Amino acid sequence: MPGEDAPPWGSPGSEPPPQPVLGLEQPSSELVCPVCRGSSFRDEEGRLQTRWGMSSHVLTMKVCDRCSHVLLFHQGSGMAM
Repeated sequence: MPGEDAPPWGSPGSEPPPQPVLGLEQPSSELVCPVCRGSSFRDEEGRLQTRWGMSSHVLTMKVCDRCSHVLLFHQGSGMAM
């Protein structure tokens, strides 16, 4: 029966892994500022409320030490006050 020799899902296939395309950067786990390409940040936390105060969101802010550009990361919803 065709397809019986195919590996089960999640196991390595018979094809080699794809090679990176020349000229494209590989993604890295290091945070880089999209404005100045800096990699040094200051951490701050804050809360953002919706217009009518019905909900709020807790944010982590990464402030670039080089150009002061702010990157926002959502931590989760907070209680409305």
